Amino acid sequence: MGYDGRSMNPTPQQIKAHRAACGLTQTAYGLLVGAKLRTVQDWESGARTMPPSKWELVQIKSTPPLSSADPAA
Repeated sequence: MGYDGRSMNPTPQQIKAHRAACGLTQTAYGLLVGAKLRTVQDWESGARTMPPSKWELVQIKSTPPLSSADPAA
């Protein structure tokens, strides 16, 4: 689930799956994008829609940086 440059509102299922794949708590996930625990809970329950900008940001911040040992770097 890396950054692909497209803006969209993620579904609650996409948010929860992405957070789980990152191995983060809801609190830690929110900290990546400046959101409170309750906001992440609302995104995952569908009570609120995650803005595309937050979705893009969390994907960028959760992507591991390229290693200097990586031949593609």
